[in-house]
Amino acid sequence: MAADFEKFSVKKPREDKREYLGLKLGNQLKLLLVSDPETDISAASLSVHCGSLLDPVSLQGLAHYLEHMCFMGSEKYPSENEYTKIEGPKEYVFEENKRLGFIKFNFMEKSNPMDYVLKLTSSMHYFPFEDILSANILLENYNPQLITEMLSYLTPENCSIAISSKSFEGQTDLKEKYYGTDYKIVEFSKEFLESLRNPAVNANLKFPEPNEFIPTDFEIVKSDSPATETPTVIRDSKILKAWHLKDETYLKPKVFYGIQIVNPIVFATPDNTNANGIFTILFRDFLTEFHYDAKLAGLSFDLFTTHSGMNATLEPGSSYRFETAIDIQKPKVIHTYFQVSFDNLEETARLQLISQLIHESFFDILRTKEQLGYVVFSKIQSSCGVSGVAFIIQSEYSTSYLDGRIEAYIAWAEKYIEKMDDKEFEAEKNSLITKLLKKKKKLINLSVQYWSEITRHENFFKRSEAIADAVKKLNKTEILQFFKLHLSHESAQRKKLSVHIVKSNPEQNALTPTYSAENAVELLPNVQENPGKSSVLIEDYAEFKKRKPLYPIPQPKM
Repeated sequence: MAADFEKFSVKKPREDKREYLGLKLGNQLKLLLVSDPETDISAASLSVHCGSLLDPVSLQGLAHYLEHMCFMGSEKYPSENEYTKIEGPKEYVFEENKRLGFIKFNFMEKSNPMDYVLKLTSSMHYFPFEDILSANILLENYNPQLITEMLSYLTPENCSIAISSKSFEGQTDLKEKYYGTDYKIVEFSKEFLESLRNPAVNANLKFPEPNEFIPTDFEIVKSDSPATETPTVIRDSKILKAWHLKDETYLKPKVFYGIQIVNPIVFATPDNTNANGIFTILFRDFLTEFHYDAKLAGLSFDLFTTHSGMNATLEPGSSYRFETAIDIQKPKVIHTYFQVSFDNLEETARLQLISQLIHESFFDILRTKEQLGYVVFSKIQSSCGVSGVAFIIQSEYSTSYLDGRIEAYIAWAEKYIEKMDDKEFEAEKNSLITKLLKKKKKLINLSVQYWSEITRHENFFKRSEAIADAVKKLNKTEILQFFKLHLSHESAQRKKLSVHIVKSNPEQNALTPTYSAENAVELLPNVQENPGKSSVLIEDYAEFKKRKPLYPIPQPKM
């Protein structure tokens, strides 16, 4: 019996070592198979060609609603998770874009597998298999007639203008059904259309000069210098320390340069700090026009300020709260941080695993179920060798209420870890180890990782590998003990610092959620706070920092 499918070849970049095969089944379902022997994780994507533009007129937002419902579980799976038209087409502009497309396509670096398959499945709706990878990138033949035809559609009659401004208050006559937005639809007047049809020529609107930054030589220069796994020092003097790493992995005609200029006076005073910030902005702005062509050619540049120093030490059993009123933004924010570890690999591994265990459930319980806000997440927070766990919620509700919900979650998470069976615990460990050992897909990603170590003067280039080795040795008992010691509200060793961004109007700070009978939520039980452990309000933040002892600066690891 003949196979009920067709095979298709796919045009791919010349440096792409992956294999591609397009298939169309008898039921017209299109498949794209990608074989990558070097990948460390697999990914799959299914794209259904529909979305918000197909929403029923009477039920706008249905596609978005369905998207969210897909994460809510089901009975079977209950777990959650004009000047141009005058000038006409220019062939040199086309040729420049053709060369840029050639560079982008043929020296394309790998991306995250999930992002890659999502992009490919979307392209399969619009392009034949052969062009799935190259569509929208490669340009073939210069066709000025087609360009002129496209330009002919850029007319005032085909134009719509949307203007959003507070100056229109009281001048609208319609209201959007779902969000209550006031608006008005106005037809263009004949006078306005006529002015658009006959615009004056603006001498400043012109085609750019040819781009001198577009490269033509892509040969990778070979070097006889020995290859190393991590950066090595090639010059070390009183005023300069230079690091170098020979790329033996990505082999693309690309390079990464990082330059750090250290000057102790930059952050010595508030005036210096502000002057440095303004200088950085002005310098970037000054180079914008010059850098534009370089950016089009694939060259990137940035200038930013950094500072390093020492962290204040919180004493065991402490709980501090700092409040500041900001009315320019609508939501309130709470950022609660538990200080845990300093320059300790084993404790960092425990923190990483705890973060792995709680990250998804914190979001699921306090955002999806209790609906406290759109931004809800937990993370590892590290600075100058000091690490801890942070819980962040952006919400319309009282920050005191949010603080209580964070504490309720922590109490729940302790029991959750305690009840976790060995199989599930080991699966979480392996998932974290996989993340830590995941290969960097692009040269820039690896370069930034190493550069971060150099600028922090820690030089721990194999940090992820070392943490992964430490994670392998962890067991549930020690993780639970570590969690109780540093996060439990009953612990005499816990160090808590909470920042509350509130409103100047007290009434706006007292709002708490209400749940209707139709939208009942099973809340986690509140934690009864020990009166002796109530948080201390920080009245003067500068004075608070001045009186706290400091952690030392982490020592280099090589």
